[in-house]
Amino acid sequence: MINKLLFSYIMKLNKKKFGSVGDNSVIPLSMKNIQNPSNIFIGKYVKFGSDMVIYATINSKVIIKDGSIFAPRCKIFTSNHNYDSFDLQSIPYDHINLVEDVVIGEGCWIGDSVIILPGVTIGKGAIVGSGCVVSKDVPNYAVVVGNPMRIVKYRDSSTFDKLLLEEKFNINKNNNKKKFVRRLGKNSD
Repeated sequence: MINKLLFSYIMKLNKKKFGSVGDNSVIPLSMKNIQNPSNIFIGKYVKFGSDMVIYATINSKVIIKDGSIFAPRCKIFTSNHNYDSFDLQSIPYDHINLVEDVVIGEGCWIGDSVIILPGVTIGKGAIVGSGCVVSKDVPNYAVVVGNPMRIVKYRDSSTFDKLLLEEKFNINKNNNKKKFVRRLGKNSD
């Protein structure tokens, strides 16, 4: 009981430093590599994996909408070094950082070790496969993989939108209820 109360108290302290955090969002204590948390806005039912890196700046925001899930080791950046401008003052880059907001739509699933670069918008319902470097916008419902990232398919938008409207987010707090079902396909007996 005491451990549960202590954990609840620490979670509340952890959430206070952000611009906003929606109900039922889980911010793990291992999220220590956060820059300018007051410019990070988190919707409802958002879950972060361990060892996340989120770099907002005083002039840029990270906006994560309801129901998005991040696997471990993801990185989100809103700034990049100036290395190629008419007034470049040093090499390989100068003291100027170029900043752009990052927006992650509702119900996105971001795989392990994904890197999201400045100015990117990941559309509603998108899935980003493990190891992707996301350097351009991802359309709604797209499933993207690889580096460079490429679209391999789209999710069924009508099913997704129905579940989104009903707020049926994956908030499984009890892993004992997880189901493991073998897919039938090329490796089946």
